Amino acid sequence: MRLLSQELRQSLPSLGSQRGMADPMVHAKFWIPDINWIWYVIEGQMSRQGYTFYGYVIGLDEEWEGFSLSELEVVRGPNGQRVHSDHNFTAEFWSKIRSRMTNSL
Repeated sequence: MRLLSQELRQSLPSLGSQRGMADPMVHAKFWIPDINWIWYVIEGQMSRQGYTFYGYVIGLDEEWEGFSLSELEVVRGPNGQRVHSDHNFTAEFWSKIRSRMTNSL
């Protein structure tokens, strides 16, 4: 299954367009089921190196960072699980996602 649909590609703000915003809009969520790594996408665009995203990544650490589509396509969890796109995800502000994460602890 493709991670980057044409609809998502067209709806993502370009890289840097939400820079400095206190509460950016999150447009997509990618995840690996067997290790609970999550990528929350706020921006993305095509570059010479391929399609690049920017968002909040929960993995070994939690941080805002850039990542590429090609990285997502090759990374695997310990049981061989691939990265999935959360097709039920609805775009929402980062503060709502962060609030749910904090409340679930």
